Amino acid sequence: MKGILFILLVFTFSSCSVLGVKTEPVALEQKETYDVSSIEQLASYYTEARIGDFIESDHFVIDTAIVYRNNLYVNVKHSGGCKDHDYEFIGSPAVMKSNPPKRSVMFVHNNRGDECEMWISKTIEVDLRELSLTKTKGSEITLLLQNYDYPITYIYQ
Repeated sequence: MKGILFILLVFTFSSCSVLGVKTEPVALEQKETYDVSSIEQLASYYTEARIGDFIESDHFVIDTAIVYRNNLYVNVKHSGGCKDHDYEFIGSPAVMKSNPPKRSVMFVHNNRGDECEMWISKTIEVDLRELSLTKTKGSEITLLLQNYDYPITYIYQ
């Protein structure tokens, strides 16, 4: 049953992006009706966010971004299929003074020279803890992700 629910959820998100509809990020920790165990299991790549300078990235499209606990699950799409790809999540050292504070962040895709043209969809799990200002439970920050239309609220767990 959980598998069917997740497949329907992924299909819904995917169909919205095909129609050109942008999907807002969902803060799952604020809604008790979600079962995210299937989302955690679906992530095919894990990376830890880091603070640093932004770098160049190969082309990709962010389909959805879902925060759950201290992790961000980002569904990305890009061409490839012949080589493994690498992903990074970088936060700017500068933080905007607002309530809550805001930090610009960048998702980086490295295709490692993969010239294949198959359209790939992957869910990347990003540990966000390094991006928190105080690293204390309840600390909130808004992440402004490049190439994504919606702010992402992250509350340290």
